[in-house]
Amino acid sequence: MAANPPSRLSFAPSATRRRSISPFSAALSTWLSKAAWSLSRMEISRAWTSFAASSFRTEAQDANTSASRLMRMMRNEELLLSASPDITRERPLQHAPMAEPILITERLAFRPFTPDDFDLMARLHRDPEVGRYFGGVWSDEKVREAVSEFVAEQAERGHSKWLAFRRDGRFVGRAGVSFWEHTGELELGYALLPEAWGQGLATEAARGVADFVFRITSVDHLIGFTHLDNLGSQRVLEKIGMVRQPDTHIGAGEPGELSAVYRLERP
Repeated sequence: MAANPPSRLSFAPSATRRRSISPFSAALSTWLSKAAWSLSRMEISRAWTSFAASSFRTEAQDANTSASRLMRMMRNEELLLSASPDITRERPLQHAPMAEPILITERLAFRPFTPDDFDLMARLHRDPEVGRYFGGVWSDEKVREAVSEFVAEQAERGHSKWLAFRRDGRFVGRAGVSFWEHTGELELGYALLPEAWGQGLATEAARGVADFVFRITSVDHLIGFTHLDNLGSQRVLEKIGMVRQPDTHIGAGEPGELSAVYRLERP
């Protein structure tokens, strides 16, 4: 026997189907549709709120970082502005990176030498004007020897000759206090590039260094000496309170050569 063919399925609504949907079912369907849309809107809103909050936190963190950086800059500027040639600020070497100043005065900042400072030292002592009272232009060997001595003395004593810069970072020379083996005393010395002469920077450097050393050591005096013809340097030493001693050979220059020697007592 042949099977009866299956009847076709029809999805077209019929009057019977339309009549079979109750008012309750229609209302439920409408409510579910609205609920689904509301839920979707809530999810979108939550996602947007989360994104906005995340962006705000990032911007706030960036703002806090920028504010902290600005505050540090302001504190550093305040430190620099509050210093004067007579009231200097020092930072003990053992508590400060070598790149940071160990001493700051009104217009200058000083830091200890490092083995990488050959070029700066050579620039200073290759200048013929500087060499006039320092035994002439220095050779590379003499420059390296001086840098090595200053680095070693700083590590051993906590003070030595330091590089000197203007507050804007321009290199101007060196200044500091070193142990003078010929007499067994601490000697204050400095050398500045010619473009830094005649502006009171040597006096400011000498006074700042002397004050610093009297604070960190127990020495009762410092000495300084210059070539007899270096009248400008002699005036600097006198301005900071040094008293002229009898001219004598102090171990500088040619054998037997006399120097103008000065002494500064602890305040």
